[in-house]
Amino acid sequence: MDVWDRVFGEALRVDNIPTGASPYAPVFRRIGRLSIGRQVFYSPRRIYGDISVRYYEMKARGKEVRKVVFLSKGEPTLDANLGREAKALTSAGFRLEILTYGAILWREDVREDLSLFHRVVLGVGAVGEKAWREIMRPHPLLNYEKVVEGMEKFAKGYGGRLDAVIWEVEGTDEEERERIRRFLRRLGVRGTYTVRPEEDPLSAL
Repeated sequence: MDVWDRVFGEALRVDNIPTGASPYAPVFRRIGRLSIGRQVFYSPRRIYGDISVRYYEMKARGKEVRKVVFLSKGEPTLDANLGREAKALTSAGFRLEILTYGAILWREDVREDLSLFHRVVLGVGAVGEKAWREIMRPHPLLNYEKVVEGMEKFAKGYGGRLDAVIWEVEGTDEEERERIRRFLRRLGVRGTYTVRPEEDPLSAL
């Protein structure tokens, strides 16, 4: 069992960002490349087909798993087809969950796509601007205020379950930890999980 089993439970996992692209190059995780532009990686038909095959393979072995988790080394919201993939899977009766770092939630289309998920888990490594720049190492075109505002807008309008993963980054002081706790309370996060970088199998890819 890896750390993501603890966060998401038994599920069919989707890596929809094969390049590992992300708006962040955080100190606690290896990525493919920095990017803030959405693009097409796979067709919704391919994602749906892959999930269907794995679902029926497991069902044939006597296990029915109807939870699908979008979990990637990259940032899943960079997928321009995310909303179409979510609608196709939901229509087939799957429950959808996703891990996102929320960096491009200032985009309305991203907020709309994430609203289709039953559960959203925010990955948080830092909240204060100085710590955010040092720990999250954002794309140079990312604006701190816009990122925070986007997360707040999403949380305010989201109707599903909002949880968070807090990365236990070495050197983070108590002031920043308290700042993270206050921010998550403000967003209305219901549950939190603490993850150490060495626990994350995606960091080694």
